[in-house]
Amino acid sequence: MKLLRKILYGLLMGCFAASVVASVWLHLSYSSNLPIAPDEKSGHTYRMVVNHGFVVYGSEQEFRVFRWVENTQPFAIVCFWVTFIVALRYGDIKINPGRKLNE
Repeated sequence: MKLLRKILYGLLMGCFAASVVASVWLHLSYSSNLPIAPDEKSGHTYRMVVNHGFVVYGSEQEFRVFRWVENTQPFAIVCFWVTFIVALRYGDIKINPGRKLNE
């Protein structure tokens, strides 16, 4: 049963980590590679706010990828909290394990 919990922790935290890495990479990549003004010739007309308020313009496909990554963040947060709560419930994570109440 403990092996099953460890596999569950790995899968859930893997989903969380993948979402965080994808979001950070996308924000940094878009903020450094996309134009800061709309460019109709190249199709960069979709406004996106990336990297702490930096406004860039991307194509329709870039905008779809951006929205998809942004929309997976709540799922990643749920994965993190489920892992944390299950680990607390089964004693795999202990908060102040050596502390006594009357100290």
